[in-house]
Amino acid sequence: MGQGENTRNYAYLDVMILEKIADQDQLVLSDIKVDQYFGLTPGTPYPKSIVALQLEGNENSRGVLWVGFEQSRWFSDEEIDFYKELAFRAAASLNTKEQISKIRTEKTWLNEVLNSIPDPIFVIDSKSDIVFQNLASLDISNSDENFRNSGKHIAQKTLVDLVQRHKSAVEKEKTIKIGSDKEYRVEIYPVKLEGKDTGTIIYLKDNQWITQANKEKNEFVSNISHDLRSPLKLMSGYTRLIKHIGNLSDQQIILVNRLETGIDDMRRLVSKVLDLERLDTHIGLMYTTFDIKDMVNETIDMLEVQAQQKKISVNTDFGLIKAPYISADRVLLQQAVYNLIENAIKYNVKDGRVAVSVTGGHQARLTVKDSGIGIAREHQPHVFERFYRTDTSRSKATGGTGLGLSIVKHAAEAMEGDIQLESEAGRGTTVRVAFPSSKATL
Repeated sequence: MGQGENTRNYAYLDVMILEKIADQDQLVLSDIKVDQYFGLTPGTPYPKSIVALQLEGNENSRGVLWVGFEQSRWFSDEEIDFYKELAFRAAASLNTKEQISKIRTEKTWLNEVLNSIPDPIFVIDSKSDIVFQNLASLDISNSDENFRNSGKHIAQKTLVDLVQRHKSAVEKEKTIKIGSDKEYRVEIYPVKLEGKDTGTIIYLKDNQWITQANKEKNEFVSNISHDLRSPLKLMSGYTRLIKHIGNLSDQQIILVNRLETGIDDMRRLVSKVLDLERLDTHIGLMYTTFDIKDMVNETIDMLEVQAQQKKISVNTDFGLIKAPYISADRVLLQQAVYNLIENAIKYNVKDGRVAVSVTGGHQARLTVKDSGIGIAREHQPHVFERFYRTDTSRSKATGGTGLGLSIVKHAAEAMEGDIQLESEAGRGTTVRVAFPSSKATL
């Protein structure tokens, strides 16, 4: 770009000046002759003096600022400083323009990326004002009355409450309904700037297909599990009958015992799958009042044979119970206790110990501690996942299915409690299941 009466006449010098200045910071010519410096032919219009300066960019030159004069002149230091300041400002303007263009391109690209995500995304500031929302979220804004009435402010109460609870580190994810029939899983992520929370990203995952898939899966698992129970009962009856008919050799007795053990393992697996299916279908809990000491002792008696086979001692401590009677779903709690103690025996060492204790206060807390092989740190975040096994070969040897702790976790959450695990490889495992005082009073 150029400015001045002779801008067009002198435009041909742009390329020549770029070539002459090359890598120099500046080029000052006070008395130009027609055929000396630029090699011009007579009659060609040209300035008698010029000052040219590089326009410095971040890493290289952005171009050249040059000023031509009709008369020869000597440039003072003050004049050169003035043109340097002018070049600096011109370079800054070019850099700013480039940065603005770059930011606009990046913003457009980011918007396109977020708009291509089929799930609704909101970005809100500290006042719950929407600063960005992708195209998928517009459907929610149009279908939910709270969004329509609030404009650019999220007034959807359930969503606002979730964001506030997230800031208090109480809850990060939950399933909510928006509109008349849409169900979403909410994931909330803080936006930090210089270490401070400046906003929140709300990611809504459409749960409709997940809900349908889980429903079909539960129906399939339930049907298969029930269908398996009948032949298992038949096989179990025949194996017991075989043991009482005729004289069996020692080898035959061993084979029948192995068959019987396999059937028992299969029956326990089917029972665990049905337990999970019951928890998944959210069948209503049946709260009753019962003696937790009797329930724990009864569960230990069920596992007495397994403990004796591995020479595991199972001890109880009810010394801190204020009152033995609690209000809970007895069947569900017993399933949790059974799986905890069974795991403590199964993954213990020979002549090991299992300690079961129950304490009372603001919460009822049941603790199962063993002296077994423990769980490595990298596996601990996954042990409550279904069918997760820390060591496949070891699980085959012990008959593990990876369902026990998953059942315990689901049972605890169903009764509005929580579960904690502490373990170290080679040093045993401790699992604590707590129940709120409103559900279990000791």
